Amino acid sequence: KTETGNNAAEGAKGRYVEQAVSETDGFIMAMQLLEDGSVRIVTDHGVSDSKDQGKTWEAWTGIPSEMKADMEGDSHLGQAAISPAGEILYQMSDDLSSGSAKFVKSDGSVQQVALKGDSGKEFPIEAIQFAPSGDILCMSKGRVHQLDAKTLTVKHIYGEEAAPSAEGIAAQPNFIAVGEKLYMMESDMEIAGDGSVKTTDVNITIYDLINNQEEKGPDVLRDFLMETPSLPGKIAGPDGKTLYLASTNGIFRFQTEGSALEKLFAGEQGQMFNPSLFIDGGIAFEDGS
Repeated sequence: KTETGNNAAEGAKGRYVEQAVSETDGFIMAMQLLEDGSVRIVTDHGVSDSKDQGKTWEAWTGIPSEMKADMEGDSHLGQAAISPAGEILYQMSDDLSSGSAKFVKSDGSVQQVALKGDSGKEFPIEAIQFAPSGDILCMSKGRVHQLDAKTLTVKHIYGEEAAPSAEGIAAQPNFIAVGEKLYMMESDMEIAGDGSVKTTDVNITIYDLINNQEEKGPDVLRDFLMETPSLPGKIAGPDGKTLYLASTNGIFRFQTEGSALEKLFAGEQGQMFNPSLFIDGGIAFEDGS
């Protein structure tokens, strides 16, 4: 968090310090800053909210009975995502190989979500997120499917299907929505002589989630990802114009309308500097924390 500053502009001038927050019940699968300023998390044990930036947590009393039964059953939570409105998309571990997930709407109702081709066959869902607009984003075989949150129909499909490289290693695609822009990042890999896996190239493509136009990603992000030993966690800023990247080396900020990458926090100054770990993700607050 920032040591000084009450908003994002002032916070950028302050010195960043690391501060531990209270522990949660279970392994965190998803985390989101909600429209009312509170934080919601989904763990493998349930759903909790915090109104004080993670100092205290309260179990979400509105969790639907169907979701609660799923989490208490024999299967465990495979992946989850939360929208700014507090809606939840989740998939149980038994369903990870299929295109089936469940969508918890704001009114507490639960709907089935499925990615299907023209033949009716389901595509496996490999990763799920919400766009700031509330649209659902599902990655399958290297492509991102944009679904309307109201109708659950596919609005557009971005990218090309991932294919194995000459060494037999499939390219590792991942994505994040920042404002109305979808950043798709794909890493090409090869096996080095010592048996380790090495990143040989990174391709970044940006898509407009409104008009679907495509543009090449900035070189500064490509260079950063090429030099980062492990895939960094990606955090979209609440202003819709900021992308934060977090790795063991620290936290970096990229303004989507600019061309520079700014280091905010040095990893060696905190607990994140651990070669055996990687940063999965996080959230950014309005004050710059």
